[in-house]
Amino acid sequence: MNATPSLPIKPKPAQHKLADGGMPDAITTHGRTKYYDRRPVVDSLNLRVPYGSVYGFLGRNGAGKSTAIKMLMGMVRPNHGRAKLLGEDADKLRPETRSRIAYLAEGHPRCGPFHAALLPQLER
Repeated sequence: MNATPSLPIKPKPAQHKLADGGMPDAITTHGRTKYYDRRPVVDSLNLRVPYGSVYGFLGRNGAGKSTAIKMLMGMVRPNHGRAKLLGEDADKLRPETRSRIAYLAEGHPRCGPFHAALLPQLER
């Protein structure tokens, strides 16, 4: 029998609750922009990903998906805008916070096909 996980995944750690009992956003961006040779590759990205959610970036080749993720991971420096990951400034993440974040690029030798049935394995 195949079990299909329900989305979004519910966060487990209580330390992530806000004072009002709500959950913070895992990712927020405001006006995040990256230029290469005066050409905007990512132009004013405004994004909100609630904690415990699973999101994907979809778009044609060259649309800026990888650049947007790399800006969040600190691998590419943005020209404008701000972002928060797990409540912290994405450009100044503490080592403890950075250790909770993973990035696996498409085509990585350890990355096989991804299926929604694998989602329960991603929960901490």
